Amino acid sequence: MYNSAFRGSLLFFSALMIRAPAQTAPSGVIVGIVLDAGSSSPLGRAVVTLSTVEAQPQDAVAWTDSNGRFSFGYLAPGRYMLRATKNGYQGVNYGADSLRRPPAVIQLAAGEVRNALIFRLVLVNSITGVVLDEDGDPLPNVQVRVFAQGFQSDGTFLFSSVMPGRWRIFVNSVPGYVKSVKLGDREFPPWDIGIESGATQLKVVVSTRYTRVDLLSATGAGTEPISAVLWPARGDPGFQQNIGMISQSPITTNVPPGRYYACGFAVAQPWNLMQSSALRAALESRCEAVDAPEGGSARVQVTPISSADLKELIEKIDQ
Repeated sequence: MYNSAFRGSLLFFSALMIRAPAQTAPSGVIVGIVLDAGSSSPLGRAVVTLSTVEAQPQDAVAWTDSNGRFSFGYLAPGRYMLRATKNGYQGVNYGADSLRRPPAVIQLAAGEVRNALIFRLVLVNSITGVVLDEDGDPLPNVQVRVFAQGFQSDGTFLFSSVMPGRWRIFVNSVPGYVKSVKLGDREFPPWDIGIESGATQLKVVVSTRYTRVDLLSATGAGTEPISAVLWPARGDPGFQQNIGMISQSPITTNVPPGRYYACGFAVAQPWNLMQSSALRAALESRCEAVDAPEGGSARVQVTPISSADLKELIEKIDQ
């Protein structure tokens, strides 16, 4: 027997139905099943919500039985929407690929029976792992974030309710950067980790061997401020160092090892513009490249690009 709940108050009813107005039209029925998307096995105790599409919508709620089946009866002709949820699974709106998209509208005619509705719920993942230094020793009291955070004193961490997809991992509370992330025998860049269905075990290696980079103005002595940007030629597309500098004063910054481009701008705060991958690519031929060895140092001259030149370059990209 199924339970039911309504957005409005229904005091003397226990059947799963949305009460129809007084009319002679025969009532309709909506029947379906909820399955595990990976194994296609039925999911019991999933919650299925039926909503009317009207100015003041009503909801009816059904719990699936051990065979994953649910049913809504005594339905008036009209428009309805369905969604299904279950603990440990990603919820789904009927006719949509996730709860972020609105459900498809079901147009139910008088006396119509819809009995072939299927929900496939994706199991939510958990991620466990350990954070190590380059010598293989666990790092204690480290905050690990996959749009969340958690840590243990032995360097291990656990995230639950992680959806399959592409993820970025951050490590805070430790003086270093994520050097590598391994999932079994596969290695992923920290900014693009592929998480599939099921439990996932990660090995995260953190390095403290930064490269010191000295940035000097190529224009010589002066007092005009320059907004400098340092970004990787390969690697994390979201990484950049934003540096304000006076032309006569060198500036030192620490970055993970790799190849970088350095550009100066005679405009204030160009940081947001540099989020464009197209602009970065266009500037590579006009900016200085520098190789930053692990644990070493490097020096690069920064030639500022005028506001007029930058505007012209952006206009060409937009064409």
